[in-house]
Amino acid sequence: MKQYLTVLGLGIICLIRATNCQNEQTIDEVINAVLACRSNPGLTVTVIKDGRVVLAKGYGVRNLQTGEPVTNKTLFGIASLTKAFTSSLLVKLLSEKTSHHVGTNVYKILNNTHLFNNTLRSIYATVDDLMAHRLAIPRNNFLRLSSTLTRENLVSRIRYLPSTGAFRKSFYYSDLMYGVLTRMTENIGGQSWEDLMTSYILNPLGMTSTTFETRQDVTSSDVATPYISENGVLTPASQDFIRHWELIGGSGSIMTNAEDMAKWLKFQLNNGKAPDGTQLIDLQDFEDTHRPRNMISSKYSATGKYFTRPKVPVTTSNDGYALGWKTGFYRGLRMLQHSGTSWGFASLLTLIPDENLGIFTSMSGKDTGYFTRLTLHNFLADIFLGETPWLNSTTVCSFPSPWHDNVQPRRTKRAINMPISPFLVTNLASYTGVYRNEAYGNIDVVITNNRLRAIYGIGEWSLTPTSDTKFTAVWMKVSPRLDFIFTFKKTGTRVYSLIPSFQKSSPPIFYKISQTPGIIG
Repeated sequence: MKQYLTVLGLGIICLIRATNCQNEQTIDEVINAVLACRSNPGLTVTVIKDGRVVLAKGYGVRNLQTGEPVTNKTLFGIASLTKAFTSSLLVKLLSEKTSHHVGTNVYKILNNTHLFNNTLRSIYATVDDLMAHRLAIPRNNFLRLSSTLTRENLVSRIRYLPSTGAFRKSFYYSDLMYGVLTRMTENIGGQSWEDLMTSYILNPLGMTSTTFETRQDVTSSDVATPYISENGVLTPASQDFIRHWELIGGSGSIMTNAEDMAKWLKFQLNNGKAPDGTQLIDLQDFEDTHRPRNMISSKYSATGKYFTRPKVPVTTSNDGYALGWKTGFYRGLRMLQHSGTSWGFASLLTLIPDENLGIFTSMSGKDTGYFTRLTLHNFLADIFLGETPWLNSTTVCSFPSPWHDNVQPRRTKRAINMPISPFLVTNLASYTGVYRNEAYGNIDVVITNNRLRAIYGIGEWSLTPTSDTKFTAVWMKVSPRLDFIFTFKKTGTRVYSLIPSFQKSSPPIFYKISQTPGIIG
């Protein structure tokens, strides 16, 4: 029989099985070690077990300059954990306001038969195809730098993005598709996605502190500062940049705290019921959000590569994808999980429904390879499952060592360090002009102080040649720093297109439409 011991203060209730009780001091030791060794300024954590809040606490500081401590009320960005909120809201509105459901063809809801780049997707794609990332259209996330992008015109711009994989047979993670779902939600509900989320999900759950990065006034609230590591130095990310980046809403804009996330965890573990016991989302619809629709190749994931036996003592898997949730197993127990990584925040949510256990963490700073989040969740899961943890304050810092040797840290895709060629570009004017991609919009290339400069939306880069066609594009704005390689295509001396390395697979091609920058919108 399970017994509980209540610890005063911030109140951890240790779960006792036999004589083993992991107390607050042990948890504090591990979490504080994580913050120190991984250089994360602050962290918030929530644990729900058997319907009770057993941990809701803040660690570290919310701002390095002021030293203000993180509390269980401090707001953190949760990035892609927002996707489960978006799916929950949309299935609720579909059920209550329409005759549609997640299996309905998207064109029937948006009244548009030209949504995607071919007829197959435009006619047959369903709502859950978008939710489960089954469109096989590359991510194209840097389209979000566009200063002309809106939720309304995102839908019309998506059709110009090429597909490179098999429809419904590939996993192509896409924030932009959740932007389309955001707009779909607004069309059905007749209000902004933020207002609908507040009215239909957040308020009924009592999540009254939860807000959105599209609306948050960071100067007037208990908010953690998002930190980016640049050249080994923690730098605050631009709030204006983040606010613009999250304009598409439902892919990752929610900010919340440990107290409110306890209510979200309870809702997920209690079959979609509100705190008063009413069924907030129809049970069948709720269960539908947890049912996997797609598979993620474990070959490329951190869990598949680093968290499986025989290398480590316990296997963690999350290679299925439901509607805003990854699905898998921990210690043989069914698990739902999702990570959230944004500019300055790293989050993770884990549900083990059969043990009525939910864990949430969000931290400021980076988490390369998901090592910090996954090890911390494994450690906390073991404590509240009554298992002997296979990780401790030493190994959560050394991971993936000692189980994996010679692990090289992932190289950032944004920091570009290329040697400058002695080649001298003599005719800079031939590169200037307006370059257009129908999905992305325009890039202006101009000459400033005898150097090329590129402007795309809120982004601006200084271009330095490494050959007569390749240029290093160094970010000229505040953090986060987004460096790229810009490749120009030429016929003789005539420059006719520009290909920025916005993504590895099927990078967008911008064709020159004017020799004079800025005269064509």
